Amino acid sequence: MVQRVLRNPKPRPRFIEPMECKRVAKLPEGDDWLYEIKQDGYRVIGLVDGSTTLLYSMSGLDYTRQFPHIAFALKNLKESSVVLDGEIVALDENGRARFQELQNRKSTQRPIIYYVFDVLHRDGRDLLDLPLTDRRKIL
Repeated sequence: MVQRVLRNPKPRPRFIEPMECKRVAKLPEGDDWLYEIKQDGYRVIGLVDGSTTLLYSMSGLDYTRQFPHIAFALKNLKESSVVLDGEIVALDENGRARFQELQNRKSTQRPIIYYVFDVLHRDGRDLLDLPLTDRRKIL
């Protein structure tokens, strides 16, 4: 029996555990550092693989049914294979994230949105080896 061995198969989109923030007494300084606002929401990995769209919590729980409008929006991106890292938040009337509104998402009138701040995989290629500045350009 002859087995066919694929060389360098393209990685599939999949859950990629996100990096977590680390508490420090003082923020690092210098041109080598980027800073982001900490939103007050749920950290979510968004995965698109062909016609399948999934949303995962930081620990890998499936959030897709909890946020069907976000899964629908990702499905309608012109991407066939992508893994995104971001945060789902509810915005108040001033555009600020409000965790309580997110927790009450079934009754709130406030918009629930997905802030995407990183792309981890795209078109059959993992991007984790690229610097964040390059991934942001791709994003």
